[in-house]
Amino acid sequence: MGGESLRPGVRAAYLVRRRLQLVPLGNASPQAPVAEWFDDLVGFNALRCDGARLTLAYDASRLHVDQLLARLREQQWIPAPGALNRFRLGWYRYTDANIVANANDTSSTACSQSPLRHR
Repeated sequence: MGGESLRPGVRAAYLVRRRLQLVPLGNASPQAPVAEWFDDLVGFNALRCDGARLTLAYDASRLHVDQLLARLREQQWIPAPGALNRFRLGWYRYTDANIVANANDTSSTACSQSPLRHR
């Protein structure tokens, strides 16, 4: 996933990588997650699946982790229960919301700029 080319609609400045542990929903034996499940989403870049560990790369200014989780649920996959996975999901939701807010912020006030820019 490192150094991959960007798909149309993905901006490098907002590209994030999210790691999740997944479990199949119910007793069914679902197909392992594949990138084609997300191809129609503008901002999706890549997916890598190693067993139950999933790594997603996407433009967080256009997509949110919950949109990707909804697609996974449709295909019978859910996040694994556990404190670490819940913590990660909470952190991912928080940072995705911040990225969207910063991407949409057009103000040019001094407080929104890095202090190094004013030297």
